Amino acid sequence: MGKASFVLLTLSLLSSSAVLAGDSLVAAAVDPAGADEKALKRQVWGSLRTMTDAAQRNGFRFEAHTLEVISRDGSITDYYTLEAGSRYAFGGVCDDGCHMSLRVFNEHKRLVAEGPIGSRPFVVLTAKETGPYLIRLDMLGSSTPRCGAALGFYFYKLSARR
Repeated sequence: MGKASFVLLTLSLLSSSAVLAGDSLVAAAVDPAGADEKALKRQVWGSLRTMTDAAQRNGFRFEAHTLEVISRDGSITDYYTLEAGSRYAFGGVCDDGCHMSLRVFNEHKRLVAEGPIGSRPFVVLTAKETGPYLIRLDMLGSSTPRCGAALGFYFYKLSARR
């Protein structure tokens, strides 16, 4: 690649909506999919923040999140240990062009909660038993082959847990 081509490539990358720095710029020049993945994650980050703000206004404290780029038929799964009698919330976010399901299973693989299908499914539950729970966010369809998706985990501040 000649110096003029590299400068043009660098300028076009810098003028995009992505904010790239240091070796990220080199990675994006070598692997445009890497830059695309960062853009997809940034796109969903704002929705995750909005969901977190809403959960906090309703008494929930942010615990954790998982942010990934998944295919239109992919999923995000996480395990969390929940305490009996404590109240939790889980939420999924994606761009508006997708439909997802959010389900919570206990350690016996029984479905204990399910959110509405959509681009922002949300579940609130009080754990009936202490143990590991599987939280599964499934992409049911998307207007694009890949999209950014996030799963948020929240704990209700007034629950039994201190």
